Amino acid sequence: MFAAILANLGNIIIIVILVAAIGLALRSVLKKRKSGGCGCGCSGCSGCSGCAVSQTSPAGDKKKEPSGCCQPKAQ
Repeated sequence: MFAAILANLGNIIIIVILVAAIGLALRSVLKKRKSGGCGCGCSGCSGCSGCAVSQTSPAGDKKKEPSGCCQPKAQ
């Protein structure tokens, strides 16, 4: 068994590095979503329609206003 591990040591190291990189990327996306972002760069985001929220104005008509990651940035 030890010989098999030594024979495939290069593959094992590459797999561990890939799993760690994917885990860190997933952690970053989940952390960003939890903090209120959409987890992606929203310039040209196809998920922006999912960020829109229907709100009722004082006049009673509904309009869509962006929320979450799709809010216009204050300058």
